[in-house]
Amino acid sequence: MSTEIYYESVSALILAGGKGTRMKSDLPKALFKVGNDTIIEHIVKAVSVKAVSSVAVVVSPSNIDPIRKVLGSKAEYILQPEAKGTGHAVMCAEPALKGRSENIIIFVGDAPFITQEMVTDLINIHVKNNNACTFYTAFYETGYIPPYGRIVRDYSGRILKVVEEKDASQDQKAIREVLTSHYCFRTDKLFGALKNISNENSGKEYYLTDVIGILIEAGERVETVPAEDPAFLAGINTQEELGLRTIEMNEYLRIHK
Repeated sequence: MSTEIYYESVSALILAGGKGTRMKSDLPKALFKVGNDTIIEHIVKAVSVKAVSSVAVVVSPSNIDPIRKVLGSKAEYILQPEAKGTGHAVMCAEPALKGRSENIIIFVGDAPFITQEMVTDLINIHVKNNNACTFYTAFYETGYIPPYGRIVRDYSGRILKVVEEKDASQDQKAIREVLTSHYCFRTDKLFGALKNISNENSGKEYYLTDVIGILIEAGERVETVPAEDPAFLAGINTQEELGLRTIEMNEYLRIHK
């Protein structure tokens, strides 16, 4: 895809406040290494493209010090005092980021294989098409479907909403197109919609994904971008996944070098 830039300035927000308990380690998940760098360092490098004017990381009380020790001045730090979901994490960032830039990219803190080209492409599509929200999706043709939010569309293919797997019906869980939690938002549309989300769900959390349905219902333009290879956007939740994803990516790079 073309790397021509259509932006003025964009803020970047990385959500790294999760506890990562499935890693079964005292080390914060964002600080596990992939190659020579930690997961969070890979993501900060990926979002540090020409369009991005600032990088902020949402952290928890338990991981702010070790993450700050690794990243130093490469990012600013926004504290999420309690783990109340991805939507709540972005709410915590509003005082720092509201009004800073017209658009904001939001990336999860456990997907180390995202590339600068993919970040730039997402921004370009978003700004060029004047979207309220643009986000990557991944389609799994066969086999295992990761426990991510499902993309619900109507019969014409128009996106209606995103349903988190824990709240999905059996029919919705069979949907093979999933959200990868890599977004670009119009900043004002994002923070406006966040005021209307609730935690009335099975996890009693505030989901950032609920913003998508709110924007669609308001008639705002929302666009999805299918990932060419889901491996680049895959999140890591266990040490086994960390090893497997690293092997898969090294093999991909070996074949495509």
